[in-house]
Amino acid sequence: MAGVPLRVQGRIVATTSSQQTPTKREQPLERRYHVLALYRTPSGQHVGHIKYVTSWPSELGDSLARVGTLAEVIDWFRAYDPCAACAACAGFPPGRGFADRQQRLLEAIELGYDSALSQMLSGLGVTESVE
Repeated sequence: MAGVPLRVQGRIVATTSSQQTPTKREQPLERRYHVLALYRTPSGQHVGHIKYVTSWPSELGDSLARVGTLAEVIDWFRAYDPCAACAACAGFPPGRGFADRQQRLLEAIELGYDSALSQMLSGLGVTESVE
């Protein structure tokens, strides 16, 4: 589902992407990736924006936004399921012969999102705790 364009009054605080650099042999995140952005409004609110981008035929991108305190928006970024937007994406034909490849595609999308989010949070000075 494609979202409506996002217009934020304020300034961009951070942005990052999970897109891989194009290669001669396509990698999983060249044509399916996430763009993350964080904005701060003049009133002090924060806006988080997640955009799922795909250039595969018959697949649709997605765009979500969340307004709140910095902590609320960071929690929202962390809670987001990066494979939800591409749940209907069938990178490979259904069936046992392609199940492993499809699983690796979804794992690459999740790992790419997690890496992009970590990069953004690190740039903001936000520490992550592992329990």
